[in-house]
Amino acid sequence: MLVMENNVYLDAFNLEQELPRLQKQSRLLYQLQLPVLPDLPKPETPGDFLDIGTGPGVFLSLLQKNPDFKDYRFTGLDLSKELLFVANLHNNNIHWVQGTAYALPFPDESFDLVHASFLFIHLLEPQKAMAEIRRVLRPGGYVHLVDINDSTFKGAEVLEKVVKAHGEVHAGDRTIMNKLPRMALKENLSLVRQMKVTVDNSGDLETPILEGYQLRLPPQMAWSLLSFMGQRSEVKQLYEQAKKEYEETTLPFEIQLQTQVFKKR
Repeated sequence: MLVMENNVYLDAFNLEQELPRLQKQSRLLYQLQLPVLPDLPKPETPGDFLDIGTGPGVFLSLLQKNPDFKDYRFTGLDLSKELLFVANLHNNNIHWVQGTAYALPFPDESFDLVHASFLFIHLLEPQKAMAEIRRVLRPGGYVHLVDINDSTFKGAEVLEKVVKAHGEVHAGDRTIMNKLPRMALKENLSLVRQMKVTVDNSGDLETPILEGYQLRLPPQMAWSLLSFMGQRSEVKQLYEQAKKEYEETTLPFEIQLQTQVFKKR
């Protein structure tokens, strides 16, 4: 996922530097969602699928191969034409479109299913984006919204301090999942399912371990869920202290990846 409007993390976006990180992040995101994908409510007949904030297209390309989403017609949207160029190079069977969540470049009622991962936590105007999703969704269509929820973070004190300090300077809202049902209701989108995957850093050194709705990541892989916080100058000193302690002792932590499914009335 990439949000470039009002995003302090990517003001000096460099494709060569950022692409490997974004691709790795997308693969991790797919792994995080694997436990819930078979149980997600969706249209009985596969139709048109829109992924908002698709980034380099890795997540959507993996989802296209998933048997639970077989036969959907996929469209991926992102602000970055550079990332969409990369996405198209790797998979030209998906329709890649440049655009913003605040003004989706599609006619009314164009899609049967809309998905957005790690998008709403960055938005300054989430209600505006929700209204656009409702507009392009067909009656009876579904919306899958997926985000980390910082209010569920539990861990060593120094890690909790980093998460709290980062949340205070973050331009968006990293607890937005607590507010989305109320926002969706204003757009006649009814909440039909809430699901959560608890992610921690208790996996072995190489392989994630999936046990039901619990995903145990290798410590280094799990740290990538926090590593971007070090890009904020206001948090840098505290982040470096936490990183040092984490590398020395693998401080335990867990956080929830939450999925909310809405249906258009």
